[in-house]
Amino acid sequence: MLRNLIRRRAFTLIELLVVIAIIAILVALLLPAVQQAREAARRAQCKGNLKQIGIALHNYHDVHNTLPPGANNSGQGNTQAGSHTHATNHTGWVYLLPFIDQTALYEALDLNCATGPVRNSSNGGCNRGGPAGTTQRTLACGWGAGNPNVALVSTKLSVLLCPSDDGADKLITRSDPNHYQLANHAVSNYAFTAGAHQPGWSCAAYWSGYRNTVNNLPDGRTGINVRGAFGMNSNCNFKHITDGTSNVMLVGEAMSRYSGSRTQPGVDSEDRVRVWAAHRHHGTFNMTHPVIGSHCNNSRYHINGPVHIAGVPGCSATVNDIRVHWNVHSSVHTGGAHALMGDGTVKFLNETMDHNTYAIICRIASGQQIAGDF
Repeated sequence: MLRNLIRRRAFTLIELLVVIAIIAILVALLLPAVQQAREAARRAQCKGNLKQIGIALHNYHDVHNTLPPGANNSGQGNTQAGSHTHATNHTGWVYLLPFIDQTALYEALDLNCATGPVRNSSNGGCNRGGPAGTTQRTLACGWGAGNPNVALVSTKLSVLLCPSDDGADKLITRSDPNHYQLANHAVSNYAFTAGAHQPGWSCAAYWSGYRNTVNNLPDGRTGINVRGAFGMNSNCNFKHITDGTSNVMLVGEAMSRYSGSRTQPGVDSEDRVRVWAAHRHHGTFNMTHPVIGSHCNNSRYHINGPVHIAGVPGCSATVNDIRVHWNVHSSVHTGGAHALMGDGTVKFLNETMDHNTYAIICRIASGQQIAGDF
């Protein structure tokens, strides 16, 4: 009798398979919800990073009566009068370190020495590394044992990393003869907003030098000032932001370009990776592109703007290239990217937002009205 009871308590193979199937169905139902909850938490942390950056920028402005330069004394381009002779390649993040709880790192850096090895540019006719037509600047302290910053630029700063980006934890090294060099540099998932790509930003012109430069918007409006809140050797005061701080973007997300969802197999993705310590020709700024005839970049320079755009001349040669374009506001979040506005608020901007509105909020003195919320 007891033996029969014991036998009845055992599961049959069919019963076990049914139980396993039920568990598998429950896991399949619950896993997306768990993943969504985790992504929501990561997205909230990313937004929190930008809020902290906003507080840091306002505190910096309170102390210095200006925002930090987007990049300082670049080794790339620029032959305008009074341009520097020694390249330091500092970014604004270097100057912001004491305001994001990184005072020790800031004090360890030698600001008289370079934080990146870029010292020349041949891009777009910018092979003008120093004043008076010289071809290459002297890199302050060089890039080796005599430069104490070499060992510090690999420091990973959590406030500058989006937890959703699976490529943000890498250290980037790139040996390029011109203007993309990096040497074990830590990534930044956030970039300063520099207004319109041309003509002011071209060849690393000083922010002060294109004060009155204007260009067009996608809808045909002309004469729109190009300057953003940041640029080369910039010193933007809040009084310069005549469009209103709530209408102007200071910092936007920047995809590491290593994200699995946006990495093109067999294509180098290191060339435009954003890093916090070093300025490079493509990587320090997010920007828009003025309307120039039928130029391919009119379409590329937008939130999550792609390298490949089917049917657009100049953008359609790289078929199936799923990467985002360099210098564009981008993220791995579905549908758009976070943006820090001048008043300290953080908004999630949809990648389908109106191109004109987006171009306007990237500039500090466009003089244009924005229709509705964005």
